[in-house]
Amino acid sequence: MSYSDENAKNAHEIAAELAFPRLVGSEGEAKAQQVISEKLEAIGNSYSIEEFKCSKFAINFAFRFVPPFGAILLLGGWICSEPLLGLENPLACLIFSMLALIWLALSSTIIDQSFGRVPPIGQIFETKNFISEITPAAPKGHLIYVAHYDSKSQFYPGIVRIILFIAGLISGLLYAAQILGRSIIILVGTSPMGFWNPGIVSFVVPFCLNFLLILNSVGNLSPGALDNATSVATVLELLKIFQKSPLENVKLTFLITAAEELGLYGAADFVKRRRGQMDLKKTYFLNYDGIGGKSKTILLTSYGIPPKRTSPMLNKLIDEIIEEYSMKDSFRKVYLPIGAATDHVPIQRAGYEVTMLGSFIARFHTTKDNAENIEDKSLKIAGIIGLEVAKKLNQNL
Repeated sequence: MSYSDENAKNAHEIAAELAFPRLVGSEGEAKAQQVISEKLEAIGNSYSIEEFKCSKFAINFAFRFVPPFGAILLLGGWICSEPLLGLENPLACLIFSMLALIWLALSSTIIDQSFGRVPPIGQIFETKNFISEITPAAPKGHLIYVAHYDSKSQFYPGIVRIILFIAGLISGLLYAAQILGRSIIILVGTSPMGFWNPGIVSFVVPFCLNFLLILNSVGNLSPGALDNATSVATVLELLKIFQKSPLENVKLTFLITAAEELGLYGAADFVKRRRGQMDLKKTYFLNYDGIGGKSKTILLTSYGIPPKRTSPMLNKLIDEIIEEYSMKDSFRKVYLPIGAATDHVPIQRAGYEVTMLGSFIARFHTTKDNAENIEDKSLKIAGIIGLEVAKKLNQNL
């Protein structure tokens, strides 16, 4: 049993078939659901559908308004610290700078905690996850493959959004610390100098980086070939393989989630429904998001502030597979502090071992994320990892 060039070619064809705009609530989403249903029917393994409700509130609140609110706090601090405006007030500046420092420092946590937890507010959409399972007679472990099928476009490409988040966070914390120190120095009766007396540029840069994220509205213009039709196609191809050659010791679940792009709703709903039903010590999730492009495949080893490690066990198995197949040149390990989130977040928060395979492509969330960007070699690598992880778990349990 192996993941062949033919499997990668099949995945490419399925991904190309799914590469059209499919934001939650759109006609494209309904079309994608029909395509996925047809593919599952053709494979012949039984599957179920789980419906749930979602909205755009989480994605708009977390990614569009958390950093800009920090920018407004920085603005308040600058106004109260700039002598030329004639409004200099060290005590008020101290308050604004402390609030900005706390808010920006907690921004990653605020965003992380909002996904999968914020209830649908405003316009409500009804959507659904697809679940197919292969269960041996006496399973000793459980591996769940995850891939979301919805897509979205945004004002900024995904990589630009990440840069704005990281650069805005670092520069914002630095400026808040500067004016905080300046206020304390003035309040104790000393004149601030050097680092503690920042100029206008020190304010403008972090303010713009954080405030510009308010423009990052959600639309339905991206075909989403790499984000995330390729992952759905790979999960379907793995299902096809294991349906013919099931494992003896590992239960396999193939989870195709909805509404990831609106706030990780699908993955959150899946784990919430199964609270207390799956063994935290024997259940593992492999999340695919953004695979199959012409850049290196990334293995997400940690994320958030402070860093949260993804599954040490799965990452170790993936390292072994990379070594065995001589794929080091095609991989890189990544820590993502802020600026992006995938279905692994609510899964890990629920206490399960999970890791993520993906990539950083400038075309994510743009009209240019089309089927022309798909590469069979990269698709095969992702498929090999998925197949071999299951086989190693089956041998080790």
